[in-house]
Amino acid sequence: MRDPARAAWRRLGPRRRRRAPVRAQPGRTGRAEPGKADPGLPAAWKTSARTDFSVWPARGDRTGDRALLRRALAVWARPGDGVRVSATPGTPSGGPAGPPQLLYAGTVDTAHVVVLYDGLRIVRYAEPGDDSRGAVLDFARVDGAGRAGSGAVVLSRADGNVRYLLAPWVRKAGERDLRDPGSGTMALPSRTA
Repeated sequence: MRDPARAAWRRLGPRRRRRAPVRAQPGRTGRAEPGKADPGLPAAWKTSARTDFSVWPARGDRTGDRALLRRALAVWARPGDGVRVSATPGTPSGGPAGPPQLLYAGTVDTAHVVVLYDGLRIVRYAEPGDDSRGAVLDFARVDGAGRAGSGAVVLSRADGNVRYLLAPWVRKAGERDLRDPGSGTMALPSRTA
């Protein structure tokens, strides 16, 4: 069975050649080219010896949106003045360290979100669906993440709430009050992203 997300990414190749490529800045090893973003294999995580971000499949309702991916990769390579960039401590905020892998592309609340992985970092690009604000680019270093550390990725933060995308191997998630270690796990409201 053909994976529609993978087919959409393959179609980017010829179109990429018609446009000037987004060039990495000096000192950066990766290139941000839409045709190079890998959507991952849908079931790789089931048979792989690795359980980290490298085996996540691409998910979301906009995985075939080439224009959204192109914007996300262009902003990653060269964020403009209107882009708010943040990085966790110790995380470099430059262009891709390697060929980016698509983990998620979809609409979350009122934003269009793209989550990419370059072997070193998770990069979350978000743009408002209504063009009311500028784009946001968040970097988090994850090169040492194993099964537990790659179990979830932040999709959005709004009004004190956080929405996560769970790893494909996570079957159940819960909430625990860390101020009360003896408390049980509370159920989370579940929404598909």
